[in-house]
Amino acid sequence: MDTPRTPDEPAPDMPPRPSVPAPAVVLVLGEKVAAGAGDDLDRVLDDNLDLLGPLRDFLARNKVPRVERVVTALSVGELLEAEREAADDPDFAPLESLTRYWRIDLAGLDGVKSAEQLVEELLAGERDRAASERGVVNAYVESAAQSPGAPAAIGALTVQSGQGWLRPGEEGVNAWAAWDHRGGRGEDIRVVDVEQGWQFTHPDVDGLAGTAPLVHRNRFDESPSEGDHGTSVLGILVGRTNGVGGTGIVPRATVRTCSHYDGGTVMRTVDAILVARNDLAAGDVLLLEVHLPHTGYLCAEADDATFHAIRLAAAKGIVVVEAAGNGAADISLWRSTAGRRLSRDVPAEDSGAIVVGACWQEVETDGGVTGHAYHGAARSNYGARVDCYAWGDGVRAPVVGTRGGAHGPFGGTSAAAAIIAGVAAAVQGMVVAAGGPRLRTKAMRDLLRDTPGTGQVPVASTFLIGVMPDLGRLATAVGALPVQEATGSSTATTVPDGPECSS
Repeated sequence: MDTPRTPDEPAPDMPPRPSVPAPAVVLVLGEKVAAGAGDDLDRVLDDNLDLLGPLRDFLARNKVPRVERVVTALSVGELLEAEREAADDPDFAPLESLTRYWRIDLAGLDGVKSAEQLVEELLAGERDRAASERGVVNAYVESAAQSPGAPAAIGALTVQSGQGWLRPGEEGVNAWAAWDHRGGRGEDIRVVDVEQGWQFTHPDVDGLAGTAPLVHRNRFDESPSEGDHGTSVLGILVGRTNGVGGTGIVPRATVRTCSHYDGGTVMRTVDAILVARNDLAAGDVLLLEVHLPHTGYLCAEADDATFHAIRLAAAKGIVVVEAAGNGAADISLWRSTAGRRLSRDVPAEDSGAIVVGACWQEVETDGGVTGHAYHGAARSNYGARVDCYAWGDGVRAPVVGTRGGAHGPFGGTSAAAAIIAGVAAAVQGMVVAAGGPRLRTKAMRDLLRDTPGTGQVPVASTFLIGVMPDLGRLATAVGALPVQEATGSSTATTVPDGPECSS
């Protein structure tokens, strides 16, 4: 590798992350506030003066020029309908309505007060009231969303040209086994990638993911250097099986994209999730390629509104795969301003997402266990909330087209999450092809976590990143049908090996 190896701990020689300004404050109105059907906060204030007097005073005192709903891609009526549809789900019914979430854009303020000071001022105005009588029940600093690419060198491509993550044994996720089974290439499964930019015309993915995101703007069109991240993700998912570059793990899945970039801000993650939710059916896959710099590069669900949006997708049965983020932090220790944790164990704190950490590409053995080590140099987050891991360095993927359809190494929890999203799509494809009911997100998460896969080493590591799934064992677990048995033909597509998955 090009990078000095530092297994199982964050790289000590890496500089701390730069401070990222907070672009907005989110406030949450109380349940007694009549939310209104439109986007005019002044009307809401007029209709609820007894509850929102302190908020009106705060806005006037700080000369706040602009407040808008956090959800802008759906009307209030459409959002309420989605929440009504989710209400009967036994696992992820809505905990509170996203219609009560409003965003204060800090760009128009004088900058004298920090975002944190504004949050404290908002909440202080409500503390003398009984909880049930508060007009504003919560407020927090909203972080801009970023793509969680690896912040350090992510390692040279291996002798398998960066395709070892597809291989069997302890090396990779054993995609070859899935390709031997009907549906194992993602047939009949839709995947939506949520981030901010893609080069849709890269030769590896041209024509495979549409020509524009389903919502908001493609940042690649304005700034290829800032909007190229999704190109690599698409290649990992559906890159052409043509012997050139890399091979996608589920090349027959249908892939679309949703952007959290609207041309002015990169804070539209909730919008992107909700539009993706509307595009997907139960059992389809929603991939969240987002982390939050202002919260220490934590995963997307550290934002309260995003957490509730993920639950709406999960309640529909959509399998949500979420990058753990590249903050080199134990995400299980995080607490929101309201005390929420990132946890599977408490129903009200569980988003339903499959959270993915990153490992080094090399295989190691410790204590009789053969597996991969936590990727400290890529700053993968870790902790009990992380469900699965996959390669976080040396993954061959398409890179920005200014280099002419080039390929190169990709990594971090971005690569790892894309790989696991592909695993989920392959499993779902095999389930559907075998005639089974589609797995909802909780069932898929349990299956990936509990089916024996490749363990983490060292065995005593405290940097917990879960297990790397093995698609061969998962195929057995779901009763997948071999390709020839399923098709009844000896002309079934064969599994690519050497040329497409190695040199």
